[in-house]
Amino acid sequence: MKKIVLILFAFLLPAFVLSAETDGSDFAAGSLEGQEDAELSAASDISDPLAEDSVMDAEAELENVKPKEKKRIDIPRRIFEIGFDADVGFSNNYFAISELMKRELEIDLRKIADEIDKKGLSFDINFLSDFFMNLNLKNGVSVGLSSGIETSGNGTISKELFEFLGYGNELNEKISVSGNLDSNLFAYAKTDVAFDIKGFRVSVGPAVFFPVFHVETTKFDSHFLNKSDGALEAAVSIGYKINSCMPLEPVFDGDFSDLMRFNNMDYTVGFDLSTSIEHQILNTLLGRAYMRLPIVPGSMENIVYSSVEMRYGADDIFDMMKNEGENLTFDSGENVYGKERYWISRPFRTGAEIAWRPFGNWMRFNALLGFGVKYPWTEDAKAYVEYKASVETSIFNVIGVNFSSAYLNEVFIHQAGFMLNCRVLEFDFGVSAQGANFKKSCLGSGLGSGLGVYTGLRIGW
Repeated sequence: MKKIVLILFAFLLPAFVLSAETDGSDFAAGSLEGQEDAELSAASDISDPLAEDSVMDAEAELENVKPKEKKRIDIPRRIFEIGFDADVGFSNNYFAISELMKRELEIDLRKIADEIDKKGLSFDINFLSDFFMNLNLKNGVSVGLSSGIETSGNGTISKELFEFLGYGNELNEKISVSGNLDSNLFAYAKTDVAFDIKGFRVSVGPAVFFPVFHVETTKFDSHFLNKSDGALEAAVSIGYKINSCMPLEPVFDGDFSDLMRFNNMDYTVGFDLSTSIEHQILNTLLGRAYMRLPIVPGSMENIVYSSVEMRYGADDIFDMMKNEGENLTFDSGENVYGKERYWISRPFRTGAEIAWRPFGNWMRFNALLGFGVKYPWTEDAKAYVEYKASVETSIFNVIGVNFSSAYLNEVFIHQAGFMLNCRVLEFDFGVSAQGANFKKSCLGSGLGSGLGVYTGLRIGW
């Protein structure tokens, strides 16, 4: 009978130990105590000294088994916190701030014509502000509330303009230049809930938003002409429309008193859902998949159509350079106001991220790869790829620095950041070089190289 008990014990012990090592967090205190009592009872029936030593060794091993530490990609620094984040950047795909800030500015028009991208000059602007409140409980449950605004805009001017400036054109040859402008502004409110379940960390973030305005060009035509008599002519005609949640006629008349009164706004609220699932792959490696899924688009009904036209002429190139030709004429077209429902969603985003901490929590390497779609579920949908690689380190979680290189929202961003954490108060600051062209973004072709900043402030305990 003793031998049978020993044989069963020898087979069952490794299974219990392996279970404790692979998923120790699922052990309950009562079940562990019951297992120990059963083993002690079996040991008391065994009179063989060698068997007793074996059982005592098994008990000691079981006592040293601890639940596996639950690790997260984003480790909270406080139980409760309230704060804000703000991020702004402006960029283009050619002109570097380092060049524009020189005391003696040198412009080589032919060099610009040769080097600028085939699509011409592009520029982007992005702004995000976020006010938040987070509660992080010791059992792994986190709850957050946030609200803010986010805006993005981009535009292009075709390469023909710079070819004309660099090389000119032949007599009576008409050079046509095109372009476009597109911009959106959203206001949003969001709730985030995260919890641990069976080795996974699940986060769900429903959000409501409403579009504040949408701007786009309806036409962009311009031309340059060298006449046979040496005279020069330049003309630009731009048509645009603005969709808004508020009446625009008082704004164009210079009356801003009722600009943000909610009873004057005409919009419908949109809804999207952010989700993520996180899992510890290895002891030092974690992975996360994420998605922001637009479900219900928001809308606004107020609209205005308008246009601007500019025309300039000169007797010859020397008059134009001296600004002594015919006067510049400017004409602003008549504004046409109306009601037209415009539906729009925030961009769809999805992807995966990994975090590697080979030396402990004081250093983390991150890599992200995903893609997004602007204007999802519409004929204007536009897909783009996103990636980000970063490293961050801290000393006793008090002073930290981080460096990252990313392509987000169709802009290359290279950022350096600093963190100062005094437990009750935390301050974050970062500067970045940005650009739609990778090479130029490294040289600082965006205001992010000196004027575009990221700031954050957190207060809590």
